[in-house]
Amino acid sequence: MPRTQKHPPANLPRLLRAGEVAKVLRISRALAYKWMKTGVLPALRHARYTRVPEDALERWITQRTSKPAA
Repeated sequence: MPRTQKHPPANLPRLLRAGEVAKVLRISRALAYKWMKTGVLPALRHARYTRVPEDALERWITQRTSKPAA
């Protein structure tokens, strides 16, 4: 009988649920769902599941972080 993996391979991005995204961004879970559904956040959709790749969320945050004026 083959063994099942408990963790995905290391080269795959971690996929975050709406609650995890909400904690990172310090927003409500409902707003995280809304942003994931409307395309504000980069999300993957499969069947009834929607997830945000962790690396894509990091890039999204970096792109929207204002830099101090010189």
